[in-house]
Amino acid sequence: MKKTFRHREYCRLNQERQRKLEKKKETDIQDAIAKLQCEIGKLSKKGKAAATATTIWAVVLECSSYFNSYVSSDILHATALTFLHGIMTPDVVIGSEFGVEAQLQIWKLFTFYFDDIHLEMTEMDMSTPHTLVAGTILSVTITSNTLVRAFPHLTNVGSGGTKGDKWSPLANRLLGQKLVMRGSALFGWNSAINKVERLDFHADMMTPVTKLLGNVPDVAYVFSKAHVTPDCRFIRDGLINI
Repeated sequence: MKKTFRHREYCRLNQERQRKLEKKKETDIQDAIAKLQCEIGKLSKKGKAAATATTIWAVVLECSSYFNSYVSSDILHATALTFLHGIMTPDVVIGSEFGVEAQLQIWKLFTFYFDDIHLEMTEMDMSTPHTLVAGTILSVTITSNTLVRAFPHLTNVGSGGTKGDKWSPLANRLLGQKLVMRGSALFGWNSAINKVERLDFHADMMTPVTKLLGNVPDVAYVFSKAHVTPDCRFIRDGLINI
């Protein structure tokens, strides 16, 4: 009788242990599934972020390459608007302006004001999933067109200037000089349609001009009535129509 009782008790305890083990296994499996789903979600987000980064990096590099080709050849002028429409939203924010045409106008002004223009993208950083900031090096050469169109107050001096052969001493010191400007370009990205929805560019023009002229008063006068700002933005009021 006692043996039978012990046997039944042993079977009961054994079954209880089995149930606990099975329950633990089930819990462990559920935990593993939950962790796996979490990892899949993380990987999916990383994959989407990586795809976004790859796409916007490619667009940024393509844009800088097209800009360099545009400013060095008249052949691409006719296709520039089509290209920009292909990578930008119709209402893209360009600094304080809007629209693809505003960006094209900036490209035109570079060719109108400067010579030997070249833009280089340096380091690029995705500060947010929808924002890329690229370091830039912009080089331009100051020509007679630059002085007449961007710094007219330096050329309209006495009987010289645009109608004579005598410009201001500051104009003569700037003429023919190459400016190398460091700056940055911020690209806002619309991942739903894979297009740029914001572009804000600036370049430090003041530093190389200061190195050329050697003193702050002269630099201040150069930019006082200029049609380009010290951070290389074009002033719309008073611009020569092109």
